[in-house]
Amino acid sequence: MQLLDALHLQLDSSAPDVVAFVGGGGKTSSLFRLAQEIVDTGRRVLMTVTTHLGPEQLQLAPAYVIADNGQWPASEVAQALAIHRCCLIIGGLGEPRGRGVTPAFVDQLVVQAKALDVAAILVEADGSRGLPFKAPADHEPALPASTTLLVPVMGLDALGALLDETHVHRPVQVQRVLNLTSDTAPIRLTPQMAARLPHWYHRQAARLLGINIIIKGERP
Repeated sequence: MQLLDALHLQLDSSAPDVVAFVGGGGKTSSLFRLAQEIVDTGRRVLMTVTTHLGPEQLQLAPAYVIADNGQWPASEVAQALAIHRCCLIIGGLGEPRGRGVTPAFVDQLVVQAKALDVAAILVEADGSRGLPFKAPADHEPALPASTTLLVPVMGLDALGALLDETHVHRPVQVQRVLNLTSDTAPIRLTPQMAARLPHWYHRQAARLLGINIIIKGERP
């Protein structure tokens, strides 16, 4: 099944979907896969990130535009959309990681997107330091107020992994939200534990999709 079908997006350029990917491993690949599926329908899509981004993310984009100081790069975005039907918007380049935009910028982007006939805005709104599973801290995710669909993501390789810093981002937070005590024997992530991931983000979402997107990977 395509992500586009699973997420039930409207793809209405008069009211663009704002899809935020959060959680662990698979956010970037899911974002770009969904973008390509939207482009394949003949529609336009914008992509952005409200956290940091690595050079490999820029390489996945057919075109990217820098919004210096939060300014709207109208002509550059319009040109990229005319050629590729999709465009990644970032806040700036840096070493070793680039900067994302603010959640407020994404909210403003919704208004601009309507004029550009954009059917959806896809946002990577969380970071996990490349690890397949995480629990959000109190200040996470960096979610735009305009979000219409929140998609929690995890990597299949998290299942069976130890809840430690090698395998999980914010392991102390994971154990806290799962009501696990640190003085017990080493704990491994079970499917039942992972199934609670969407509920951790529930208070943040305007409309929560109650599934996880599982990516391919080998279990430890």
